[in-house]
Amino acid sequence: MSIEKKIKEEVNKIIRSLYKPDGKVDLEKIQKEQLYGAAVNWGDLKCVYVEKAYVVYVEEADPTAYSLQQYIEKEMKKKGYKVKVITEW
Repeated sequence: MSIEKKIKEEVNKIIRSLYKPDGKVDLEKIQKEQLYGAAVNWGDLKCVYVEKAYVVYVEEADPTAYSLQQYIEKEMKKKGYKVKVITEW
């Protein structure tokens, strides 16, 4: 498996961790992690592409969703990956 594919899977795991088992957004976690303020389509949020320089593209969030970008970067760093997250519609 390529490193890009592994990074994509890990980012999507982090995104899924923001949801409850019933598929609804975990609002308590969103508030705790301060992931509010920018528009996010929580229904379709996902990593769609990773470039070779480990730039991660997360679809269905405002490009100014900086707190979400930083959260994913921080969580990926804990897993040993240094990535740059870009959110886009």
